[in-house]
Amino acid sequence: MSSDSNGRSARILTIPNILSLLRLFCIPLILLFMWERDLHWALILFVAAGVSDTLDGMLARLLKQKTLFGMYLDPAADKLLLSSSFLVLALTGEVSWLVAGFVLGRDVVLVAGVVVLVLTTQTRRFPPSVLGKANTAVQVATVFVLLLDEVYAYRWLHLLRLGLLGLTPVLAALSGTQYVYRGIDIFRRRRARQPQYET
Repeated sequence: MSSDSNGRSARILTIPNILSLLRLFCIPLILLFMWERDLHWALILFVAAGVSDTLDGMLARLLKQKTLFGMYLDPAADKLLLSSSFLVLALTGEVSWLVAGFVLGRDVVLVAGVVVLVLTTQTRRFPPSVLGKANTAVQVATVFVLLLDEVYAYRWLHLLRLGLLGLTPVLAALSGTQYVYRGIDIFRRRRARQPQYET
């Protein structure tokens, strides 16, 4: 079985990848429950998705089943879950369009940047920064706490929800800006290494 320089296999159907695929297939159900205001089930499936995200990474390391497919599938499933959740929660009025706009706008810019880099450079790996990881963690916590607040309606949950909703757009803007500058730097360094020809 072929592998890259980092020891990642080209296999697709590994246990961690199956968990990521199951998480991906659960996203439409989570969104449907959010849209139908059946937030108890939305919460259960969202927690299950979070557990599967933790398990697939842990199992990939323990079972030595890191794969090229999983390297792209896992973050894609996470991002699709979060972005679509904020979109549906904005449509149902649980999240302001300002917050959802920062989340979705950041993702659109990053995806566009990745496409440009893939097409114009040899860069294929885009490891997350500390700020990027913090942004993802806060987005997960925001959706989780929002669903908890809607289901259980404790005052402390509502206060935590408001705080997280305030922090989410700030981190989205900061991490998005950081990635844009990182992408520009990669592009410039790549262009600088290209031979220059006189006409």
